[in-house]
Amino acid sequence: MKKEYYKLPERFLPLLVSILTIIMSACADEDLVNNNQNSQLDVHFNIVDGQQTAFSKHSSGLTRSASIVPISNSDLASKKLLADDNQHCLIQTTIEGVNPIIAGPKTRGTVIKKTNLGDFSSSAYRGTSSSAISNTPTWFYQQKTNANGTLANHFQWAGAEPYARFYAVYPEIKSSDNKIKLSDESYSGTPYVDFEVEQDVEKQKDLLTACTGEVIYNTPGVAPETNLMFQHALTAVKFSVGPNLSPMTINKIEIQNVLYKGRYTFPTEYNSPGTWDLSAHQSERTTVTLNCNPGEDASKMPNTLIVGKEGSNYTFFMLPQTLTGNSVKAKVYYTTHDGQSKTMTITLTGSWIQGTTSEYKLSLKKSAWENHLTVSPIATFEYDGSTDYNEGDGLIYVDSYREINGTSYKQPVAWEVVKYEESDDDGHSWVDKGMNRPEWLNELDKSQGDGGDLTGAVPTVATDQIFPAVHAAIMKDYLTPYNKILKNENPKGSSGNPFNLANPTNGSSSDIQESANSYLISAPGYYRIPLVYGNGIKENKIRKGTYISSAPVTNIGYSYEAFNRTADGILHHFVDHNNNPITNPLINEQNSTDKAEKVYIRWEDQPNLVRESSFHFKSYPTTITDENGAVIATTVDFVEFEVTKDDILNGNLSFAIVSHSGKTMWAWHLWFDHKDALDQIPCKNADNITYNFSRRTLGYTMLKWEETTYSKSRKVRITMRQKAGSTVSGVPSSAQEASFIVKQKPGVDLQDRAPVFQAGLSFSYVAYNFGDYVNSKTGDYGIPHHAASVGDFISHPDAYFTSDAYRNSTAFPTPYLNLWSINNDKVDNFSNDRVDKTIYDPCPAGFHVPESKAFTGFYKTGGTPNTKSIDLNDRHYLFYTEPNPSAHTPTIRFESLGYRWHSNGGIVVYNGIAYWTAMPVKVDENYYFSAQYGGATTFNQARSFGYNIRPVADR
Repeated sequence: MKKEYYKLPERFLPLLVSILTIIMSACADEDLVNNNQNSQLDVHFNIVDGQQTAFSKHSSGLTRSASIVPISNSDLASKKLLADDNQHCLIQTTIEGVNPIIAGPKTRGTVIKKTNLGDFSSSAYRGTSSSAISNTPTWFYQQKTNANGTLANHFQWAGAEPYARFYAVYPEIKSSDNKIKLSDESYSGTPYVDFEVEQDVEKQKDLLTACTGEVIYNTPGVAPETNLMFQHALTAVKFSVGPNLSPMTINKIEIQNVLYKGRYTFPTEYNSPGTWDLSAHQSERTTVTLNCNPGEDASKMPNTLIVGKEGSNYTFFMLPQTLTGNSVKAKVYYTTHDGQSKTMTITLTGSWIQGTTSEYKLSLKKSAWENHLTVSPIATFEYDGSTDYNEGDGLIYVDSYREINGTSYKQPVAWEVVKYEESDDDGHSWVDKGMNRPEWLNELDKSQGDGGDLTGAVPTVATDQIFPAVHAAIMKDYLTPYNKILKNENPKGSSGNPFNLANPTNGSSSDIQESANSYLISAPGYYRIPLVYGNGIKENKIRKGTYISSAPVTNIGYSYEAFNRTADGILHHFVDHNNNPITNPLINEQNSTDKAEKVYIRWEDQPNLVRESSFHFKSYPTTITDENGAVIATTVDFVEFEVTKDDILNGNLSFAIVSHSGKTMWAWHLWFDHKDALDQIPCKNADNITYNFSRRTLGYTMLKWEETTYSKSRKVRITMRQKAGSTVSGVPSSAQEASFIVKQKPGVDLQDRAPVFQAGLSFSYVAYNFGDYVNSKTGDYGIPHHAASVGDFISHPDAYFTSDAYRNSTAFPTPYLNLWSINNDKVDNFSNDRVDKTIYDPCPAGFHVPESKAFTGFYKTGGTPNTKSIDLNDRHYLFYTEPNPSAHTPTIRFESLGYRWHSNGGIVVYNGIAYWTAMPVKVDENYYFSAQYGGATTFNQARSFGYNIRPVADR
């Protein structure tokens, strides 16, 4: 899919400029001339991985330990912890580092140039001398800092205060997150972080901190080297499946009665640990939970981490604390092979130490030398070969080592890949490929490993990494055959008798079955449409009820800033492009002294859907009567055009007619799609009222439609086994096997769009494009256009009319309640009141803009979408067609097609949907249906926004 972007509203630009000016002027170094131009003075941090630095020194024999905090042999000794069922146990092992990784040649070293650290927060203290460094963050406080060490806001060194100390914490501290809070800006002393562990493991985050120690600005004009060595402040806790478990499915793991609130005080020196104080929260203990959905089948994936849900790789991040004597327990919820739900509880002992990883492997009770082989279970890729970061980071982590139970002695154990298995049905069945990998899987960058770092004086147990990769899937083109159906349809009409789109039952006739502002074309041919305002004529009779309201005078008070008034909110008599009341829906009869003489294309999203030269006018004998049967016209003017077989494609075109005097009089929308686009899908709303929605969004168009040649995820299961290596001679005793999966998802490359509309108006606008062909004469959307009247809208269909304020105010003059429902006189009309279609309605014949409660069956109380599925990558929602669906309830598809911003017409593309209803909230707002990011509702918005329309059949 194409990159999505958001255009900043213009009203923020002056404020942004002012803020930037203040920041730059405040960062001056008084010792230099023109120092605001000297970027070399900017504070910039070198990001250092403290854990990796320690591991490098340890493997070289320079240090006893790879940990920044003191660790004894007893801390690293493995423990067997018995479960209360007297059958199972947890084998606890502790290693230095939080999920330590072996650094390859490209990643070894102290200063990390590229990191997955993410944005963090930093604070700065400075002074005139070492002893005068401030006790409060007088320089800057809790500033957003980018992963590359640059600050979001610029701060420069100053010769007047050359001594400084910096503190940093990851993740970035935000006011909306009450789980992590930095000491107040006014706090005097060493800063601290109040941290709270999330009870839901899926929401947990790692905590890293750093202090630069004292940094001195010695060289004028050149910022000093400023290093932040980040250290892990928490303990990583992982659970895994042992090799000898009987068939069981693990559903949930809890760690009960743990301390989860604490205060971490930063170190004041470089490469030093901070300290935790949990004393204030000893009575506050909680349960931390990892839900497995789907459950982990222990018999199928031995020696695999229990990660919560497929591809997530969740790790418990816990506060360092003493476990022994504090009734801290692990509780495992599981289902036996015969469907019985059971639990086991294990009391945890020892301590969780800052900056270490404790793994608990669930096994049957036994006593022997322990071999450990654990792999992360899955790496998931999109159809185009890119990593699906919603299911992990695309890497496979391998831990392979052995230890004697009850001791701290550990040795890396070598491993190798021994088998490939392939599944083309999302893992329901497997084919043994031996050592032949499937063609779609690239050769593994590492098919064997040592289980640790053997290059130093002391072999170190650490995690191996595998970087699997897949080929981009072969795609099948579905758009070409889709368009071929349009091209191969039997042509309509002829040059001498074009098909009358206002009479689909008998297109050769000049009778008007029902006129409209939008017409669907599903075949090549010669066409004509009558010059009629919207739906003003049906069965050759004018319909005054579409442009003359019977609603009474309805005085509405409304205000915006200095604009206050009370006025009639009803447009009693709809007007034409000259602001004259419409007395005859036949456009040339209404304007008999200034008739239409020219046609031009407003916009089209495919080339030459209709060639502008083919448009021409012609009159046909047709008797039009008023509602009482009196004849008002015996001929009707039509506009005719040709759609060729070579040119027809799924797309849209809007054209306008111009009078003899050069004024634009009206515009229509032509939609080129299959004839089933207007098939009706019955949907019940929350009040159990059925609304028949069109199959497609009005004007829905596909510019690209490709799908993978497979419809279910394809997978390869790769098995590895421990083997003899540098630290283990011969085949290891009780050598372990483990498997991981590489998955490639099926996919759709769909580039689609639909026109957008402003509430109360009939004219369409291009939603957005993919850098492809768009022929548009509509105005510059970056320049606001203001209308003085409804007639201004009609006579200027090429301008996107905007409003200065978030609501319309005086700049968008549609202060009427009945523009899309002729007799509505209600404010805040959230109801099932029937919409009485008007000539300003943009929908095809037989359809109208929906009632305000038409969409309520698509969401539940509280705003949860009533969906079968939501695909944010392909930007669509499948809603159930009934409020209380069953497994067999049909669905209706809504696409996320973007919208236009109210103040400048700027394009907004996002993963939500926005569809207008016909009913107002007040004189300058309408209800619209919105769904995004797991929520859905019917909400209110300014009419100057450009949203999509999903037509609903007339009732």
